Amino acid sequence: MESFGTANGWVAVLILLGAAVFLPLLTMGITAFCLPRTTVENSDVHWAERARRLYPFKVVRIISLSVLRVLYAAANFYPDTMLPIHKWMFGSLIFLASFGSTNWIIWWLGRRYQLVPEPFWERLRNIPARIFLYAPIFLFAITAAILPDEWNWQCAAVLCAGLVAYFWLRFDGLVRVGRWLGFLRPADLKLSEMARELAHHWQRPEPTVWLFSLDNANAFALIFARAILVTEKAYTLFSPEEMQAVLAHELAHLYEDKVTRLIRLVTPLLYLPLIKLLYEVMGNPERGLPLFVWYPVIMIGFVFLNRRRRRMEIRADVFGSWLHEDKSIYARALAKLYRANETPAVMSRKRLAHPHLYDRLRVAGITPDFPRPDPPARWGSMVAGLIVVMNMVAFLAIEYFLLDALDRGS
Repeated sequence: MESFGTANGWVAVLILLGAAVFLPLLTMGITAFCLPRTTVENSDVHWAERARRLYPFKVVRIISLSVLRVLYAAANFYPDTMLPIHKWMFGSLIFLASFGSTNWIIWWLGRRYQLVPEPFWERLRNIPARIFLYAPIFLFAITAAILPDEWNWQCAAVLCAGLVAYFWLRFDGLVRVGRWLGFLRPADLKLSEMARELAHHWQRPEPTVWLFSLDNANAFALIFARAILVTEKAYTLFSPEEMQAVLAHELAHLYEDKVTRLIRLVTPLLYLPLIKLLYEVMGNPERGLPLFVWYPVIMIGFVFLNRRRRRMEIRADVFGSWLHEDKSIYARALAKLYRANETPAVMSRKRLAHPHLYDRLRVAGITPDFPRPDPPARWGSMVAGLIVVMNMVAFLAIEYFLLDALDRGS
């Protein structure tokens, strides 16, 4: 009877792995053929209009890519006694299966809806760099997954270890890990001197500057590590004056007040109870639902952080804009960055951390060379949500059917 149960367990594992591969391909493929083909091939279309039209399709891609593979790995209700392998290994296999299929279909959607499709292997190569950028959130996901349900010394030890790792990452560890993995390399002398001169001009401590291997154009301030990350694409995109204005913007974040720094450090800790809450609801709805009383508190914390971040972004824009007498230098750098990343000049939401590009240009005293565009359509998030729901309903239905079959067979 044991061998019969083990054989049936392996059959169930293979069926679920197949579902994790083919369900994303099926649901997203059908969705792609139902969606209208956007007309962006026309060279007369302004980049802002092109970005506006593409944005809903990009939302479908981003949400599907980031959510599906995590939910497949988390939606695992199999008891350990029914699995021929450890439950963690089973979840990892499901994650890898959905990871491969979602990445392939996302690449295919990029070919269908983008003018210059990103090579498939190039997309895969950039995934680890993006994971590195959001390392604290992945750390919280791991901590929440191994956190015991009952409060005891093991729970306290896991929680303390997770918090120590988080603070280490924020203050020094992220740069160390990035250098060890090869994502970060020291910036050349010209870029480092540029940042050093700005710091001396404002009589502030010197930052370290690193080139970041990422596929888009951007710059990031690691506030507690006193470091600035400039993507390689951004470094080749800007003129020296524009690069200096961008560095001034990032330096403004490094020199924020103590209250803002404390808020930035503490508020992300809300991800830990939020992720734990999601785990509880997915693993045991009856146990998890009472915990939703904490959900409004967590969301209020994130809203508070977002408002503070928006104030700091406006302040940093002032630093970047007023560095040169010619206020258009910083505005041109912003426009180049949005154009390179195909980011809409006006977004659907009004209270994002970054103000709309069109408003940022007007505040800088620059009249954009295009009329204020309409915000992009909002159907992207609804379609992505529908894809996620269809995948989860189908996957859980297969899982419950297999559980019932194994119960009757035993």
